[in-house]
Amino acid sequence: IEHQQPNSAEKGMILFPNPASDHVSVLFEPTKSGKVQIGLYDMNGTLVTAIFNGEAHKGVQQKIEFGTANLPAGTYLTRLQTTSRISEQKLVIIH
Repeated sequence: IEHQQPNSAEKGMILFPNPASDHVSVLFEPTKSGKVQIGLYDMNGTLVTAIFNGEAHKGVQQKIEFGTANLPAGTYLTRLQTTSRISEQKLVIIH
């Protein structure tokens, strides 16, 4: 499994807005069809919430939106995992 820390779409995913206050959107485009999991983790590596757990198709851009208003302000790690790689990006939540 390839492990990347992306800053842009060509490396895995885009989070916006970042910092976020009440919601965030996750854009990603899988390089292979198959199972995709996206989770939000605290900085200790503990899963805070599962954002997406399902199938995605190669070359089809996906947009997932989720609410952040009920989460404490702070820095989190968003992890996108497919059968071939793991991408991570920091997300800052402010209120």
